[in-house]
Amino acid sequence: MKILLFFSSGLGDALFIAPTYFALRELHPDSDITAIVPQLKHNAFLLQEIFKFDKVINLRRLRSFSPNAIISYMKYFYALSKNIRKQKYDLVIPTIEARLPDQYFLTFLSGAKNRIGPKYWYNHNNIFRFILTNQVYSSNRNMAALHFDLVRAIEKNVDMKRYIEKTKNVLLEASKDSNIALAATKMLVISPGSGSQPYKRWPFKNFIEVITYALANYNCDVAVVSGSGEYDTALIPQEIVNNPKFHNISDTLTLPQIIHLFNKANLIIGNDNGLLHLAEFLDKPTIGIYAGNWHLFSKRFLDNDRKHIVLPKNRTDILANHIMDKIWRNRKIQNIYSQTVNSVQVNDVIDEIKAALD
Repeated sequence: MKILLFFSSGLGDALFIAPTYFALRELHPDSDITAIVPQLKHNAFLLQEIFKFDKVINLRRLRSFSPNAIISYMKYFYALSKNIRKQKYDLVIPTIEARLPDQYFLTFLSGAKNRIGPKYWYNHNNIFRFILTNQVYSSNRNMAALHFDLVRAIEKNVDMKRYIEKTKNVLLEASKDSNIALAATKMLVISPGSGSQPYKRWPFKNFIEVITYALANYNCDVAVVSGSGEYDTALIPQEIVNNPKFHNISDTLTLPQIIHLFNKANLIIGNDNGLLHLAEFLDKPTIGIYAGNWHLFSKRFLDNDRKHIVLPKNRTDILANHIMDKIWRNRKIQNIYSQTVNSVQVNDVIDEIKAALD
């Protein structure tokens, strides 16, 4: 059986699809499963070397409407669609995060007899649902479960928690020593980035206050892990830089080394980003600073338990009430994201650190 999966490009996106992928792999052990994602560079290693998709296709995007760019993209799209049709896929699944017209055109042009996808995009009709042979309605509200309901359309009696655990085990098997010399008995990891969405970042000066508090009050190492250019290292005071328990290791570790580091951590604190989701899938204690109470949409499970804290706590379902009817990321939505993230106070995070580390 040949299966084609469409989903989005970030590290978190790939993690949220993982339980679905592993369930499909087990239901169809002899299958050939291909992933097709835009901007493959963000998670190529995860998909190819850790999850071991049989094939991974980088979906190029049209970035300019100049005549030359359009002609070039049309030639590329024609060649890609021809190649996909040639593969004779039995099953094509555009997930909840696949909402681009070209993804659905390729779904249709694949010629697959079974095309399974969501009937709704959150609270909205999937405008391309007529392309699907099986429109799946999901009452779930978190990303991993929304994806997984597409598997349940094939086989009802599958347990998502089993494949959450499978995802964790596969990640741990891929880990490699981060070679960080720790000076203390505990470790706190800070992840202050948010990829290409700066409006989802809690101010880095707030993270510095949290780091200062942790170093002063706990016998713990503090490691900062993020992507290149996601915060200004010049803002870090020299007394923190010189502290042997502080490790500024952003953009220096491979993904297997980050997994190893996270697995040794006692607590991971971060914005809504792929690294925070990685920590959640490793089932490590986390404090996530989200643009609204994301436990309904982005968090792995519906529970907001003591192990996986979501901040802010005093704002209920911001996205559900104010954004989901206008899901596209326009400036108004970005302002709501930013305002909500900035409503989290340093003491809110410190209180959760006390509860986690005391």
